[in-house]
Amino acid sequence: MSANAVNAHTPAKSPQGPMVSLAQLSSGARCRIAVMQLQPADTRLLNAMGLTDHCELCVCRPGEPCIVRINCTRLGIAGSLARKILVHLIDGQD
Repeated sequence: MSANAVNAHTPAKSPQGPMVSLAQLSSGARCRIAVMQLQPADTRLLNAMGLTDHCELCVCRPGEPCIVRINCTRLGIAGSLARKILVHLIDGQD
C-alpha cells in the first residue's frame, strides 16, 4: 500500500482535520471536498456539474446513488465514485 493510500475505515489526516469518504456521511451532513481520487474523465464530468475542489455540499440522501446538494442543485453520485471522494466535515460534525 502506498503512503498516499487511504484506508476506508481510518480517516485520513490533514491540517483541516480528518478526511472521510463522502459515502460514509449521513443525511444532512455538510462537508467540503478535500480530494477526489477519481479517473480524470470522472473528475471532469463532476466538475462540469458543479462538484469542484473545495466546494461545500450537503448530503441529501446517502446510499446508491448518493444524492448531494451543491448550492441549489441536487446531484446523484454513484456509490463507487462517492467512496473515492474525501471530504472535511463542516460545523464540527462527527
